[in-house]
Amino acid sequence: MKTAVSVPDRLFRLAETTARRMRVSRSELYAKAIAEFLERQHGNAIAERLNEVYSRRAARMDPGLQRAQLKCLEKDAPGRDFSRSSATSYLGSSMKRSG
Repeated sequence: MKTAVSVPDRLFRLAETTARRMRVSRSELYAKAIAEFLERQHGNAIAERLNEVYSRRAARMDPGLQRAQLKCLEKDAPGRDFSRSSATSYLGSSMKRSG
């Protein structure tokens, strides 16, 4: 399908350069970029729905697994306070960034 869109001059020039470097047409570059963007958006929507579902109830974790995770966190960020509440918020923010 043909369509016309307006993009800032700088973005257009970057796209042209990238398309030439990749040896693809401008249309193919734009189609790939849009497809990748939409895939990420779909993934983000799934993660948001899962976060919503799991935020409705408190998570229960095996005490042994919790101790193992805290040890790993302490190795990854020495000197940081990983009391139960701060570790939980750290884990939650890490999950959101990686998801």
